[in-house]
Amino acid sequence: MPQSVRVSPLLIGAFLALYLIWGSTYLVIRIGVESWPPLMMAGVRFLIAGCLMYGFLRYRGVPAPT
Repeated sequence: MPQSVRVSPLLIGAFLALYLIWGSTYLVIRIGVESWPPLMMAGVRFLIAGCLMYGFLRYRGVPAPT
């Protein structure tokens, strides 16, 4: 008989965040395609990703680039 596995709340939260972020991508792309030119939409996506990555790395203690 298999043993029951205890799932941590952190794992459930991670899956929930992944579900919400991944699912909202299609909605944002649909709205963005109707209102922005493709190059601007791509630029905004990269800007947001870069800002999130910069903030995460600064939080982790990585020094800012010079």
